[in-house]
Amino acid sequence: MTKYASLPSKFGKLNYGLISLALVLGFFFLPPFYVLASNELVLAWHEHKLNRDHVPDTAKEFATWWMQKGFYEIITNRNSNRSELIRKALGVGSSCDLKYLDVKVSDPDRVRSFGDQTYVHMYGRLFDMCSPNLNLIRFKAELMVDNKKGKLSVSLVKIRTLDSLSSKQFFESVVKPTSTKFLERNKRILKQLRYNNAWNDIDRKRALEELDRALLINSKCAYLCYSRAYHMFDEGKFEEALKEYEISAKLESKNTTDALVNGAGVKGSLGDYEGALRDLDLAIKINPDNYFAYGIRAYENNSHGKYEEALRDYSIAIELDPGQYDYYCNRAMVYEKLEKNSFALVDYTQMISLEPKNYKGYYYRGLLLMNMKLYAEALPDLDLTLKLRPESEKMDDFWIYHQRSIANSQAQHLSESISDATKVIELKPELPYGYWDRAFPRMKIGYEREALLDFAKGISLQPDNAHAYFAMGRLQRSAGEYSEALISFNKAIELEKSSEAFSERAAVKRLLNDDYGARQDLVEAERWRLHS
Repeated sequence: MTKYASLPSKFGKLNYGLISLALVLGFFFLPPFYVLASNELVLAWHEHKLNRDHVPDTAKEFATWWMQKGFYEIITNRNSNRSELIRKALGVGSSCDLKYLDVKVSDPDRVRSFGDQTYVHMYGRLFDMCSPNLNLIRFKAELMVDNKKGKLSVSLVKIRTLDSLSSKQFFESVVKPTSTKFLERNKRILKQLRYNNAWNDIDRKRALEELDRALLINSKCAYLCYSRAYHMFDEGKFEEALKEYEISAKLESKNTTDALVNGAGVKGSLGDYEGALRDLDLAIKINPDNYFAYGIRAYENNSHGKYEEALRDYSIAIELDPGQYDYYCNRAMVYEKLEKNSFALVDYTQMISLEPKNYKGYYYRGLLLMNMKLYAEALPDLDLTLKLRPESEKMDDFWIYHQRSIANSQAQHLSESISDATKVIELKPELPYGYWDRAFPRMKIGYEREALLDFAKGISLQPDNAHAYFAMGRLQRSAGEYSEALISFNKAIELEKSSEAFSERAAVKRLLNDDYGARQDLVEAERWRLHS
């Protein structure tokens, strides 16, 4: 009897040992580990996954940064059972949509240092962005910041909740209609709106109706105003959108700078360039790390010919978020306007490396290479452009075939050029480009009659194109049709005077024994050469 009575004691010691070992392992290898004592939450946190870009270099600032980033990540982590337990321990209601939660903390009111460790004390609150004046939780926090080998890290956090609202109290504080039926109907709408992101639905009209009803419930919700403005802008209702963005920006919300930036975009669309810049400057002053604000300001400056300013802002936006491939594309276009083609080529290549399946990078780089007269090098990019374009945009493929036909012709791939031009004609027979594209390689091959027919067909579709008359005149002259060539050059000069056109007409007049007219044209050719 005694023998068996001693067994539970031994197993009890073994269990306590295993529990202690598990606690130690959990502390070091399963962060964040937490313990709840009364209404105090203790977090042991090792920052192995926390993004440490732009980290402050003092313990006081680091603690503030960590609370707004690290603690926020703990609270809003949907996929962590540990985070869910922490939310329950803090009293965060299950009906709250996590994407609307935000954390704000005060400046630290007490800082104490002991060797490599600094204790920082501050107050903060957890709130819902749709009701920023309603605290879900008020808390005080004490963080232990380690500074070992010059690297700051948080090892322990104590959070004591001062008060909190249950999910039911929260919802009833946000929605206070007088009738139960009205409450239930709007609760369902608000839930659908907040959980299912209704404003991104294809049925924009239905989404706007839901937003309007939700705003009837909570007219001070900045996020709802911001979302409504987004839809108004997409529908081209710029004045209404601007009004909603201004309301959103005035309300206390995480979206203040976003509302300013988007509102500035609307002002730019309405022609208020100065107002747009004023809002963008303010947004950047509030949040200097808002890459989107720099991007919109760059766009506005680019649109108004301020290329150096646009270049600077695109560069800052890229530095803040190097993964935004469209900023490389936009900066490359500014480089092209400044005739810095080598820099533009680098940016287009970087865009392709970030988005290798996006046809636009290949297309723009191909056009740039053609502009640099590197036609053979442009062809692979134009090939990939056609290969990667989505089915929804296939109707515009004619323009890429048009560009590739020109590149093939200049690279002396004449049969491929004729094939691409024929494809352009098949896709868009009502436009002149395919006929003119096909005329040039046919002329080089020696199919002069077919080339002349293509020029004539293209001119019938666009009779005011001086370059087409000029090209047809040269072909007619080489074919010995001097009188017809003279008519074509006369028409080209009538539409657009140029040194080349006068020189070509002088050569034709000389062949027609009009020496006096030829001399006059040569004088005009020299005058226009100096004029240009």
